[in-house]
Amino acid sequence: MVNMDPRPIGIYDSGVGGLTVLKECMRALPDEDYIYFADTGRLPYGEKKREEIIGFSHDIVSFLKDKGVKAVVVACNTSASCINPVDFDIPMVDVLSMGVKNAVRVTRNGRIGVLATSLTVKNHTYRDRIKSYDSSIEVYEVAAPEFVPLVEAGMADSSKAKEVVKKYVSRFEGTGIDTLVLGCTHYPFLLKHIKEEIDEGVFIVDPAQWTAQGLMDILHGMNLLREDKDCHVTFYASGPEKGLSDMAEVLFGYKIHVDMHSW
Repeated sequence: MVNMDPRPIGIYDSGVGGLTVLKECMRALPDEDYIYFADTGRLPYGEKKREEIIGFSHDIVSFLKDKGVKAVVVACNTSASCINPVDFDIPMVDVLSMGVKNAVRVTRNGRIGVLATSLTVKNHTYRDRIKSYDSSIEVYEVAAPEFVPLVEAGMADSSKAKEVVKKYVSRFEGTGIDTLVLGCTHYPFLLKHIKEEIDEGVFIVDPAQWTAQGLMDILHGMNLLREDKDCHVTFYASGPEKGLSDMAEVLFGYKIHVDMHSW
């Protein structure tokens, strides 16, 4: 029996980072439609207060629900570190939960590093959730507040980015981590530099692919999958959209149209 729930899936982030999650979702679920919301008018999230992020998240989820989405993907670790999914009354999967689950699964020596935004580190959400699986695991969190502005400015391949990545990754020296979680969806754009600086043999967890798998599992379990249709993506931004358009063209190979939505 073919399931035919035609409603789209909502995905949101503060900016371009969530495009990496969208790409993985489109690969895992190519028959679905998507609505991607980039809150570029209010980024970066990582330097704001928890209460602000909770409010922003409710704004965006309400917007997506008004657009008729059947599920929401929280493609922003900072948002995921602040909210409680049960408050939203819609099927939801988030990158932070998927990153935690898979970091715990792959670590061999019980020492996990987390690169994340300042607020995500301040909330200690990664540390607390990892330890809820196994209290013996040591978690080393490093805030990298300069990463997101670099990526949003299209400077991920610059010498400045290489210098900044080295500064933050060097803080894991001596920790003995064997697993590193990219705790912000912007950070995969800096993966080349991160690999150059992290110790050889450290497994890098990019939660994007695991989030796509988690979404598939939820939709399948709730009989919400759609099949035998072409994928269509609608893009929205609350502020400047050029960075979003440029990065989407790099990732997907075609130009996109971005609709504006201001708060």
